[in-house]
Amino acid sequence: MQGSFTNEMRERLGGAVNHSKGVKIDLTEAGIVIDVYCYIQFGATIPLLAQNIQDSIRETILNMTGLEVIEVNIHIVGVHFERQETVSFDELEI
Repeated sequence: MQGSFTNEMRERLGGAVNHSKGVKIDLTEAGIVIDVYCYIQFGATIPLLAQNIQDSIRETILNMTGLEVIEVNIHIVGVHFERQETVSFDELEI
């Protein structure tokens, strides 16, 4: 997760939202709403992964605070692929 004071102030003043920080929590009259922005590894099952994240967050917040979470929204903002080893031209056998 990334972020800075400058990014936070820009978002609060109506600037572009920076999703690289990872988590946004809103405390409303109805309850807690959590937005999670994450990157996934290529090949992961998105619905299963999202459900596991949602369940884990709900359980953790309830155990730590006793507050009920009404929404946990999972936003997939990117996919990471495995890095392939690069071979330099000098290493090639000809």
